[in-house]
Amino acid sequence: MRTGKKFLKDKKLSFKEQLFSETANETLGLFRVLFSFLMFFEALRISKYIHRYYVDVDLLFKWDGFGWIPEFSENTYHFLAVVMMVSAICMMVSYYFRFFTGIYFILYLYFFLLDSSYYNNHYYFILLLLAILFFSKAGNWVSLQFFLKERKWINTEPVPYWNVFLIRYQVFLVYFIAGIVKLNADWMTTNTMRAVFATSIEYKDQLYGSEFMIYFLTLSGLVFDLSVGFLLLYPFTRILMIPAILVFHMMNAATLNIGVFPYLMAGSTMIFFRTDLIQYWKSAYRDFVQNKQEKPISFFHKKIGIRTSPFLSRQPFQRSTYTLILIFIILQAILPFRHFLIPGNVDWTGEGGHFAWRMKIGLKKPSSFDLFVYNKKTHLEYKKVDVFMNTNQFTHLILRPVRVLQLADYLGNKVSREYKVPKEELDIRVRSFVSMNGHPDAPLFDSTINLLEVKKKYFSHNNFITSKPTDIECDKWYWLRNFCKK
Repeated sequence: MRTGKKFLKDKKLSFKEQLFSETANETLGLFRVLFSFLMFFEALRISKYIHRYYVDVDLLFKWDGFGWIPEFSENTYHFLAVVMMVSAICMMVSYYFRFFTGIYFILYLYFFLLDSSYYNNHYYFILLLLAILFFSKAGNWVSLQFFLKERKWINTEPVPYWNVFLIRYQVFLVYFIAGIVKLNADWMTTNTMRAVFATSIEYKDQLYGSEFMIYFLTLSGLVFDLSVGFLLLYPFTRILMIPAILVFHMMNAATLNIGVFPYLMAGSTMIFFRTDLIQYWKSAYRDFVQNKQEKPISFFHKKIGIRTSPFLSRQPFQRSTYTLILIFIILQAILPFRHFLIPGNVDWTGEGGHFAWRMKIGLKKPSSFDLFVYNKKTHLEYKKVDVFMNTNQFTHLILRPVRVLQLADYLGNKVSREYKVPKEELDIRVRSFVSMNGHPDAPLFDSTINLLEVKKKYFSHNNFITSKPTDIECDKWYWLRNFCKK
C-alpha cells in the first residue's frame, strides 16, 4: 500500500479532489472556539440595544421581500438574545454543535432582517461564517458531546478540506475587495480618511490629526487590504504579518465603533495556519526537549494546508456539495461588483452597496433633511406629521437613500389614516443636502418627484436619487429654487 507522501508525488490532485481530501481538524476547531466566544458577546450587544433599535421607534425598515417578518415584545426579544448566548456557549464547547449553530444562525438572521438600517458588513460576514460552520465538521475537535459518549475530549477524526478552505476564501475576499474599493479618488486624495477622523475621533490626540498620520494611514490601509490576503497564504510572510494584523485591527477597535469585527478578523488569521497546528507544536516541543531535532524548530511549512491523508473523504452528496461550493465561490466574487451595472456613484446613491465590503468609503454628513406632504387636490400641506427614527435609522437613510420610499409609504398611510384622505391624493417629496467625504453639500434627492408614485428599481438606477452630487441644477426648476437654498 502506498504511503500518503508517495501518493501525493504520484498524483496531482484536482481542485475538486483537494476540496474533498481529508485534513486535520485542529485549526478549524480552534477557530470554532474563538468564533463562538465572540458570538456570545455579539448576542450580548444585541440584548443591550433591543429597546433602542427595535422597540423605541415608529418604523422598522425591513428588507424588501421580508415585510412579513413578525415583530415581538421587548421581553421576547431579550429571551431570543438569551437563547443566542446559550447557543454560543454550546457552539464553543461543541455540544450538539450543528443544532445550536443553526439556532444561532436563524435568530441572528431574524435580527438582521428585522431592520436594514442596522446593516453592517461584519453582520453579513458573521452570517456567512455561521452558514459555513453549520455545514462543516468544526464541532469535532474538543467536543463535550464526544466526551459524554467516549469519555475523551479530543476527536481526531479528519474533516474535508473544503471546511477550512471556504473560511480562508471568505476572509481573503473581505480583505482584498476592501482594498479594491479603496482605489478611488476620495481615498487616494485622503478625503475619506479625513472624514473618518472627523466623525470617529476627537482630536485630543494630535497624532491622529497630523498630516503625516493621515497620509500614512491612507496608504498603509490600502496596501494592507490589497496584500494581506496573499501574504497569509505563505508560511514565512504569514508569521511576519501577525504583528501588522494585530496593530491594524486593534487600532480599528479603538477608533471605530464596529463591535466584534476587529477581533474576529484578527482571530481569523489562525485559519490560514497548518491544519494540524497543535500536534505540530507538540511534536516540535517534544523533539526539542529530547534533543532529537536535527535542525532548528520551524513553524513554517511548504504548504498552507497540510493534508493528514491524501485520500478522498467519503462524504455523501459529494457532487451536489461541490456544485454548491462553486456557486458560493463565484457568487461571493462577483456580488460586490454588481454596482458597475447601475449608473451613478455607488457611494452616493447606495445602490449596489450592500454585501460589497465597502467599509468606511463613502462617509455622508447631512446638513438638512425635510419631508413635505401635500394634498394634490386641495394643495394643503400637512405640517403636523412626523415620525421618530433613531440615529442609526437616519444615518442609514442617508447612506442608502432608496429606503426613503419606505418612509414615504409609512407617512402616506399615517396621513391617510389620521386626516381621512385617500392615499392616492397625497404628494410626498424630500429635500436633503448632504456632504460626502468632506465635499460641498449637494442635493441627494430630486425634489420634483412624488415618492408615492415611484416604483422601486432593483437592477437599475432610481431616478429620484441624484446619481452624483451635481445632478440637479436648481435653476432648471423655477419652483425648486427655494429648495436649493441651504
